[in-house]
Amino acid sequence: MSGPTDAKGELTPTKTETSEFTCSVVGTNYECSSWSNKQYPIIELFEEKYVPLFSNHEEIWNAHTDKIAKLILDLFPESKSCILTSGESIDCSEGYILKIKRIDVNNQKVWLELTNDGELIDDNIISVTDDGTWNVEVDDVQGVDDVLVFKVHVSKISQSGTDSTVQFDGLWLIDYVNAKTIKPSDRFGNLKIKEIISGEDESNLGGLVFEQEDT
Repeated sequence: MSGPTDAKGELTPTKTETSEFTCSVVGTNYECSSWSNKQYPIIELFEEKYVPLFSNHEEIWNAHTDKIAKLILDLFPESKSCILTSGESIDCSEGYILKIKRIDVNNQKVWLELTNDGELIDDNIISVTDDGTWNVEVDDVQGVDDVLVFKVHVSKISQSGTDSTVQFDGLWLIDYVNAKTIKPSDRFGNLKIKEIISGEDESNLGGLVFEQEDT
């Protein structure tokens, strides 16, 4: 056994120093230009992006800093899009699938279905002549209701030869199935959460204070 010793050659406890740093929640613009006037909260932890759970009906500073889900997708910035035909799907990863159930070109509507590992989350008929956006909200995600978990924007429905097509220019998704609640004293490697700060207003969305032990 080795380590620091005193004058008598006996082992003494190793001195540890602690340093603190804060990971702040920030407001982030959606990539989709149709949602350019809206933001969602995000916090970066160890090179991964997480979204504090929030309701689509509340201000983002009311998000739950202690309940987070990994951001899976925020796609299709301006000038980019995705075009699918009836029956096709988008594999959003982590088991989430967006499927085109049926396209109604005449009425400019599309029936969409969102699943996770084969289980239905929600389905809806979206009209391009209206807003074209489908927001999926789920109750009881880590004890929080009305959590926004998915957004998609349909920009165009058209006929291409014998195929009916749907064009998407916005897709946003969090992994709410694997969302987690964190608390002070939880550890991430040699880092420990010291404090969880709740948001107050648009200039302070909250954050997590970490304590790092250096030996």
